[in-house]
Amino acid sequence: MVNVERGRVFQLEQNERKPVRVNSKRDSGCGSRRRGGTESEPIYELAKAHVMERLNGTCRDAVARVEGRGACKERRPFFLKTHKTGGSSVQNVVFRRGWIRGWDVLMPPEGSYLGHPRSFVREMVDGDLRKVFGRFDAFASHARLNVPEFKAVVREDAVWFTILREPTQLFVSLFEYYNLQKWIKETLESLLNMDLEEMKRKTSRENRSTRHGRNQMAFDLGLSPEYFDNASAVDAFVRELNSTFDLILIMERFSESLVLLRRALCWSVHDMIAFPMNQLLKGKPKPKVTEKLTVLNRADFQIYHTFHSKFNEAVLALGDEMQDELEALSCATEAWREECGLQRIKGTDLIRPVRPYGQTWGYSVSPKHHESEEICYLFATSELPFLKLLHARQTIRATKAGLSQ
Repeated sequence: MVNVERGRVFQLEQNERKPVRVNSKRDSGCGSRRRGGTESEPIYELAKAHVMERLNGTCRDAVARVEGRGACKERRPFFLKTHKTGGSSVQNVVFRRGWIRGWDVLMPPEGSYLGHPRSFVREMVDGDLRKVFGRFDAFASHARLNVPEFKAVVREDAVWFTILREPTQLFVSLFEYYNLQKWIKETLESLLNMDLEEMKRKTSRENRSTRHGRNQMAFDLGLSPEYFDNASAVDAFVRELNSTFDLILIMERFSESLVLLRRALCWSVHDMIAFPMNQLLKGKPKPKVTEKLTVLNRADFQIYHTFHSKFNEAVLALGDEMQDELEALSCATEAWREECGLQRIKGTDLIRPVRPYGQTWGYSVSPKHHESEEICYLFATSELPFLKLLHARQTIRATKAGLSQ
């Protein structure tokens, strides 16, 4: 077993979370109390210096060239996490930045779902925390999208983004990861041998747990299942998504997605390091994808096709700058891997807080410098332990703020 419970970053995990009570006269509007950072920030800068020393001349020049392009203002992230699309890796990027900067992160009160499968409403957020924090700085969890309700609780200048995956591969991964066979009483192979209408009946959310099923991305993004097979309704829904999101990432183009996201958020290359999270140890042999599976997830295909094309246009618009960005990101990623001594191992061989959920891969950590310990362990921290860390810190901060009113 790999003992990773050391370093002050994880001391908060032991603190008891207490109810927050605040003065009811507190203004619950946009919120004027904003921190410029935390004690983690200068330590992170020291860790980055160690990483830069690891880069060879070519890589150092690539990072400097990318980071030196124009001036811009850092923006806050709103990330709608979709299922089995690589969202856990993106979530870790957002949570790390939120931790380092001391942001108020909108999170589920418990677990990893904020209301899902119900559509999000602002009442799902702890009212006392809303009074203390006003609008939240960041979001990166599972929820069913409800745009007006989210806009009421997050920063008005946030960058809105989500991530998509090729729908048939997503469905196969979803079926395996969430053991949908238990709910529909069919193997994936037997399901694919049914006629289309029987497949739809078997995978209907009315017959089982409503959280997971066909057209998963459309469902997460807020489309009601009654419109899944209505092409004109899905077209209208896609137009709404296009007007809502500033950027939609593509899992199959993950590195390019991080580049586009970095530029949208105006973050450093070092902030965009992402190591794969929540990957199954061993997948079952994948069945041959059939046309029926494509039709079964027709709404997801309409969404994916539209935004994959838009993604391609954004990549092409960067021209040679995209290659510069990819080189810098690759160099920085490998330097951080070396600095942190990250090694992918079975999650069952780890203990909290870096032990991941279920039968998935995790990372052992062996930082090369004391200043790198905090950020290195955060790279490897899975969703639920990370949420616990953020909850503990924000509860303490909210309690202090409430008592001072």
